[in-house]
Amino acid sequence: MDLRTPAVRLVAAVFLMTAAWACASGGSGTDRPDADRISAAELEADQERDVLTLIQRLRPRWLQTRGSDTFSGQVGATVIIDGMQQQSGLGALRQIRAVEVESVEFMNARDATTRYGMNMAGGAILVTMKR
Repeated sequence: MDLRTPAVRLVAAVFLMTAAWACASGGSGTDRPDADRISAAELEADQERDVLTLIQRLRPRWLQTRGSDTFSGQVGATVIIDGMQQQSGLGALRQIRAVEVESVEFMNARDATTRYGMNMAGGAILVTMKR
């Protein structure tokens, strides 16, 4: 068999391309943080920080103003702790240390409005406390 024939070259090229593609896509994707959730490992790594500081450092886009409100213009995310909307807004997150939290999650405006009702144009930051 002559290794210089076009058929052999084609088979070798397909094999090399397949091997390169398999190596490039072999990752499980678990090393990339979830954009809408702060993992337990991330919370444990920063136990002494308050939740607002943690969000500012790890997921700053959660704090961007979005949408609009008829009265005030731009709207930020609504803070919901254990299912209860916080009237003090983001300030409530300064009062909670990461060690006290089980999970922190961001919910987009559409999903937050569906689940919690009106005035969720900025989405919602959901905090579940440890029991």
